[in-house]
Amino acid sequence: MNHEHKDTELMFNNNWEINNDHIAVMALTCGYAPTQFEGKLKNGKYFYFRERHGEATFSIADTLEMAIGAEENKMSFYKEKLIHTSPKIAAELIHEWVNEYFKST
Repeated sequence: MNHEHKDTELMFNNNWEINNDHIAVMALTCGYAPTQFEGKLKNGKYFYFRERHGEATFSIADTLEMAIGAEENKMSFYKEKLIHTSPKIAAELIHEWVNEYFKST
C-alpha cells in the first residue's frame, strides 16, 4: 500500500466524507488521476463522482451502473464542473451537489 492511499484511509476514518443527512455510504474508489467516489443515498439511489484533468462529473441514478454509465436519460441528476480536486475537495463538492439534488426533488 502506498503512502497516498494510507493518508486517504486516515481521512475516511475522520468521517469528513459522510457528514451529510442524505448520504448512507460513500467510498473513495480512486484517490488521484482520476479522483472517484461511489456511494448510496438514504433514498436508495446511487451516485458516482469522477474528476480527471480538471473536469468533474457527478450523477445520481437508480443503480450504480446507471450512475457510472452517465446515460443522461436514465439519471435522476447530473452535474459537471471545471475544477481540479483532491479527495477532500471532491467530497465537499459531492455534499454540495447531493444537497442541491434533494432541494430540487
